[in-house]
Amino acid sequence: MRFFLRRVALFAVAIGPAVVARYNPGNVVLFFPLYELICR
Repeated sequence: MRFFLRRVALFAVAIGPAVVARYNPGNVVLFFPLYELICR
């Protein structure tokens, strides 16, 4: 049950901003430190 609730929360966190962004025209810029992407 705990696994299921965490999975549902993860999907809600992923889908929520996508639904909000669909009705909000604009640009989104994501900045990631390059060294973290390379090291992982």
